[in-house]
Amino acid sequence: MKDKGTVLAVKNTRAQVKVSCFVVCHECSARIFCAGKSQNEGILSVINPLNASPGDTVMIDIPVSRYTRSLSLLFGGMLAASLLGLFSGYAVSWLFRAAKTLPSVIGLVLGMIIGAVFLFQYFKKENKYHLNPIISNILTKGGKHGQA
Repeated sequence: MKDKGTVLAVKNTRAQVKVSCFVVCHECSARIFCAGKSQNEGILSVINPLNASPGDTVMIDIPVSRYTRSLSLLFGGMLAASLLGLFSGYAVSWLFRAAKTLPSVIGLVLGMIIGAVFLFQYFKKENKYHLNPIISNILTKGGKHGQA
């Protein structure tokens, strides 16, 4: 999803951008990144690779398809890890001819914990940059560039 906004402030590699809400704010896919959600205005913290300055009108790209893909990976990975743990616990109980319930539950919980740790590490490393809104184009220069 693309949206247009005005840069309010810049700090390091990030910018605060006030977006012109084409979509109702409570339905926005970037609501988690919105700093103005308590005031019901769209102020997003975005990555600023183009060094936009305060006053610039910019186009931002909100990676909705990446959100969907990441959520699918998260829930699918947790489900797969849980089922793998469950079946592993059942197999261990079958090998040792023990009660099947307790080892299955322990396997399920261990599978969930191990899956969560691996997924947390993956998302921390791989998606740190790719899931954030990003400035894709500077439409008009303003502020420190000398134009109003």
